[in-house]
Amino acid sequence: METYLLTFFSISVSVGLFLMGYQKTVGAYKERVRTANIDLEKVLLKRIVLELYRPTIEGLSRLINGKAQDYRVKRRDLFSEVQFLEVLFTRIFESDFINSNQRNKILERIIPVLVEAEDTPVENIRVAELPSARKRIFSRYAYFGIFAVFTSIIGSLVILLPELSETTMLLTPSVLAAFVASLSVIIVIFITYRFRESQEETSNESAFQSGIDFERKVRDTLKKLGVTSKLSGSHSGFDFLVTIGGKKILIEVKPWSDRVPISIIQHLVERLSQSISAHGADEAIIITMKPVELPTDLIKDMHVRIMALREFKNYVVHAGA
Repeated sequence: METYLLTFFSISVSVGLFLMGYQKTVGAYKERVRTANIDLEKVLLKRIVLELYRPTIEGLSRLINGKAQDYRVKRRDLFSEVQFLEVLFTRIFESDFINSNQRNKILERIIPVLVEAEDTPVENIRVAELPSARKRIFSRYAYFGIFAVFTSIIGSLVILLPELSETTMLLTPSVLAAFVASLSVIIVIFITYRFRESQEETSNESAFQSGIDFERKVRDTLKKLGVTSKLSGSHSGFDFLVTIGGKKILIEVKPWSDRVPISIIQHLVERLSQSISAHGADEAIIITMKPVELPTDLIKDMHVRIMALREFKNYVVHAGA
C-alpha cells in the first residue's frame, strides 16, 4: 500500500511541476500574445473611427512590430495585417454606435488596404520561404520533451525518499513505473493543451502558410493540367498569367473558405477588370478554396469569374487546355 501511495504522490509531483512550468513559460507567453493583439486592435479602432486614420500595410507592419517588442513576443505569433484588418472590418460593421454613413466611409478606407494586404503573403514567398515543417515541429516539441522528462525524473525520485541510504533502489521497478506513468500523464495533458490551443490558433505564420500552400496547389494544378503559366509582377494586380483554350487569362488566387463581404469582392473585381484592359487579357478568374456566391449584377460585363479550385479544373478540361 505504501508503494502505491508513493507512486501516486510521485506522479502528482511530476504533473504539478510540469503544469507550473508550462504556465510560467508557455502559458505566460500566450497571454502576452493575446494581450498584445487586443491592445493593438483597440488602438487601431480608435484611430480609424475617431481620427479618420487611413491604414496602410507599411504602417500596420510597423505597429505590429512595435507591439511585438513591447510585449516581448515573436512577430509571427501576433495577428497578421490581413487578420487585423478583418477584425477591424467586423468590429466596425457590427457596431451599433456608428451610423450607416460613417460606417460606409470608414469601410471605404479599409477595404482597399485589406485586398492589398491579402496579396502580400503571395508576394513575400517569392523571395523568402518559411522554415520547413520538420524544423517547426522540432522547435515546438523539443522544449516540451526535455521538460517532460526532467519533471518525470524528479517526481519518480520521490519514491526513494524513505530509503535514501540504499543506493541500489535507484533502478527498482517502482521508480521506473513511476517515471513511465508520470511521463505518460504529462504527454496526455500536453496533447490536450495543444488540441485546445490549435482550435484557437490564428497566428500570422498559420495564415501566411495557408495562403502559400494554396497558391502552390494552384500552381501545381496548372502544371498537371498542362496550362502554360507565368508569375505576375509584384504590383500587377494578379498572380498568374495563363493561356487556356486560346484565351489570355489573369489568375488571382484567394485562400477564401468562408463567406466574404461583397464590398471586398467588388473592389477586387474592379481591380481585375482594370488589369484585363491594361494587359490585353480576355478575362480574369479568381480561384478560391471553396465556392463563393456572387450576385450576378456584381460581375456583369466585367469579364471576371470566381470559382473554387475544383470548378477551375473542370473549366480547364472543357476549354480543351
